[in-house]
Amino acid sequence: VTCDTAEVPSPAARHAAPAGVFRDPVAERPLIDFAEHRQEAMADLVCTLGQAVRTASGGRKLVVFFYGYGFEFGALGTDPSVSGHYALRRVLSSPDIDVLCAPISYWDRSPGQSAPAMSAAESVALAGKLWLNEDDTSTYLAPKRDDHPVWKSGSDTLAGTNALLVRNVAQEALRNFGTWWMDLSCSGQFDDSGMWREMARLKVMDDELLQRPTPFRPQVAAVVDERSMLRMAAGSAVVGRPGLYEARAPLGHLGAPYGQYLGDDVVAGRVSAKLYVFLTPFCLSAAERTALLKATAGSTRLWCYAPGYHEDYRVSPEAMQELTGFTLKPVSPDKAWATPTEAGTKLGLQQAFGVNGPVRPLFAAVDANPEEVLATYPDGSPAIALGR
Repeated sequence: VTCDTAEVPSPAARHAAPAGVFRDPVAERPLIDFAEHRQEAMADLVCTLGQAVRTASGGRKLVVFFYGYGFEFGALGTDPSVSGHYALRRVLSSPDIDVLCAPISYWDRSPGQSAPAMSAAESVALAGKLWLNEDDTSTYLAPKRDDHPVWKSGSDTLAGTNALLVRNVAQEALRNFGTWWMDLSCSGQFDDSGMWREMARLKVMDDELLQRPTPFRPQVAAVVDERSMLRMAAGSAVVGRPGLYEARAPLGHLGAPYGQYLGDDVVAGRVSAKLYVFLTPFCLSAAERTALLKATAGSTRLWCYAPGYHEDYRVSPEAMQELTGFTLKPVSPDKAWATPTEAGTKLGLQQAFGVNGPVRPLFAAVDANPEEVLATYPDGSPAIALGR
């Protein structure tokens, strides 16, 4: 098959999910290939436009693109690949791109929350480029209407608004991001000198960081694997929303700094952390598994869902066992709901969590010893297991 002879999968095929959360790696391979093609097409356009700007400006202008929302699109109602945002590595490899940008995530950005990044922002920095947060915080001057998508996460006072803006700038300073304030409603929502005085006050911190730049090397690495995201089928947000999009909230409240990385940076040994949280480790080759386990040896690994389920174009229970140390077998409780065991409660698991409905496929660590089982599904099978 070539690009000239390959057929575009039908809408009915793209919107179906006969194997559940994932595409069947054999029967639905054309859909996987099509998803990969869409990411490459988007990324190649970004790179081509970047090269055009670099050439036309004689290299005198910074080239900035909104791209790489890998953590944000796990919640799409169709499947993540429709976004075209899962070829970030391809864009990072371009010498013509200087800055990548996105709004602050629209998840967990209210007062008292963490305002996470949409992208694998620390991988952007590792590639020698700048991540830029567009701060479209809903200030107290913003219109309170439903066509202003973030107004419910804002504040109705100047003091509350400043608290949000300072929180955002503080996180951006910690992680070496850039930022700009964006009047999303075009209504003058930043038209108060009281807000700008805060930015002037923070200039002292900005100047210090510019004079003494320090790489951000957090203790916790939250990892998204781009190729794995292309294996997710229509309706996969049942896992993608809590497992990737919403997962940034507990990470942000963890009590230790975390960074957002691409899986290939971990495989290549470019990330050093005490805890690796593998959010989407669904598809890893044998070589990648070997390199990943070597690169993370001595640290704690948290495998969130279906680690190693696909090996290239086949389902691989052996790969799952290699990564986790457990034999993982499919189970089918009526809910993918994890209730802490006594052992789990002793280690700090205080609440049940998961998906309040069936998930297919779903896996249990069937060979875990009782003392290793920290939570169980409604059918009693091990939902969380701790290996040593």
